[in-house]
Formats: sequence, C-alpha cells, structure tokens
Amino acid sequence: MATDQSPPQLRLILTIAAGAVVVLVSLKFVLQSYFTDIMEEAVASKFVDPDELNALHASETAKLNNGPAIPIDQAMSQLASQGRLGSTLIAPQPSEDTAALTGWAHLHDVDQPEDSDGGAAAPAMTASGATTTTTPPGPSPGFDGGASMMSSTGDAGA
Repeated sequence: MATDQSPPQLRLILTIAAGAVVVLVSLKFVLQSYFTDIMEEAVASKFVDPDELNALHASETAKLNNGPAIPIDQAMSQLASQGRLGSTLIAPQPSEDTAALTGWAHLHDVDQPEDSDGGAAAPAMTASGATTTTTPPGPSPGFDGGASMMSSTGDAGA
C-alpha cells in the first residue's frame, strides 16, 4: 500500500488558520457597525422634532379650552357638582346587547325538557290558566361526569 510519508506542511496550515481568524474577527466588527448604523437611523426616524411636538400640544390645548362645547375647566366643575346623572351624554344607559343572554339559553336545556319522542315538551296548563314547565329529575347528563348514572344502575363497583 502506498501512503504519503511527506511531513505535514505546518506553516501553510497555520497561515490559513490565522488568516481565517483575522477575516472572521474583522467581519464581526464590520457587520456589527453596519447593524448599529441601521438601528440608529431607524430610531432617529421615529423621533418627532420638538417644534412640531410643541405646536401639536398647543393646538390640542386650544381645542380643549375653546372647543365647540364648554371649556374643560367648566366641564370638570360641572361633573364634580352634578355627577354623571347631570348630563344625558354620560349618564348610564341600559344595554340593548343580548349577546350575553344567548349563551345562557344554550347552557342547559332545563327550560325546555325533551319529551319521549325527542322534541321539546310543551308547557303544561294549570287549572288557573298559568303555564308550567317540568324540569328533569336531577342534573343533566354529563354534569357530574356520569357518576350518578353508574350509582343508579348498581354497577358502580363493576
């Protein structure tokens, strides 16, 4: 078998290794400075000139004090003396949103028990003419994880 018996070229290996280290370190500094420049430019573009900001504050203060309604100082004193009920604009109003009631209607079918043919049972009429509904004889199935079903059949230990 033929094997290479020449001595290793240590000088070439060390030169390439040193060159790779120098290139990697210099590349790290170049990329880091580029990233810093880009970030500083992005942050600087988001700042508002103080003159523009002061003009904005002045216009907002003028709108608060000289708006179409009453000035803010008078509104604050009126609210302090009369409370929320003094103005119809901020007085509490009953909500007309029925979305919360929809969930309650579908939570349990206690209000509409099913009859033997699978439909909802009709409310029963009493002698006085009032309607009554029957409720199921206990919690709805699945309410207790089926534990009441097992204990009622006598197979709880099986």
